[in-house]
Amino acid sequence: MPPLAQRSLTSATLKRRRAKEHLDNLKARIEAFTNETSQSVTADFNEQSREYVLYAHIGGEPDRSWPLLVGEFLHNLRSSLDAIMWQLAIPNPVNPSAIQFPIFKDAVERREAGRRISGYDKSGLRQLQDVDPTAEPVVKALQPCFAKGPEAHPLWILNQLNNIDKHRTVLLAVAQVGIAGFAYRRGDPSDVTILNSPEGALENGAEIYRLRIREGSDVQLQPSVSFKVALWKSGTVMDEWPITNVLGDLYRFVNQEVFPAFKQFFP
Repeated sequence: MPPLAQRSLTSATLKRRRAKEHLDNLKARIEAFTNETSQSVTADFNEQSREYVLYAHIGGEPDRSWPLLVGEFLHNLRSSLDAIMWQLAIPNPVNPSAIQFPIFKDAVERREAGRRISGYDKSGLRQLQDVDPTAEPVVKALQPCFAKGPEAHPLWILNQLNNIDKHRTVLLAVAQVGIAGFAYRRGDPSDVTILNSPEGALENGAEIYRLRIREGSDVQLQPSVSFKVALWKSGTVMDEWPITNVLGDLYRFVNQEVFPAFKQFFP
């Protein structure tokens, strides 16, 4: 709650930089894992049904410490936003424990199916009641609820993932099939019918293609597969995205959009 002349972004910046250190560490570990881990495809062919089934295999599992790095990244990045708000607090705040950077997916508070949906108009403004009022329009402009596609907004994703890690369970990182396909080494593509193809996140050993080969045809296929390390069942729209891409997007938004927006309030 410092006066204007003593306001500083130092605490917030230290938190943000610490988040970046965790992100860089995780990226390096995942890159090494990707380079050192094998991926392969096995096939089963049923002569009677003429079905040709391809399965993807990944030769390793992510380190069990990675979810802790993810949690530490999320905590530091989210708390860097709260540190900005604390520096913008007015003298002698009425409720200092409520001061935080609000993040809301809904603009208006309401009741839905018997439960209360928090909105920026009430809950968000309560979190800002002891903050310099000239900062509120800047906070409002950054809210997911006023953006197109609020569920995919970086701040909403950050808030969701941080709450899951902090209050529920660690966010698991798993190796998933990224890209799967096949090429024709010999034969006519019209002799092959695709019965099933990759859809969504696929785990180690998953079926990636089910094909039917026409009887009497001479077809030879060359399957291929790659993998990614992604979040596992976080409940967000980012579950199938590579984890370093997701976290990198969150960091970039905070670093390039949020921090610059508040520099005007600091000497």
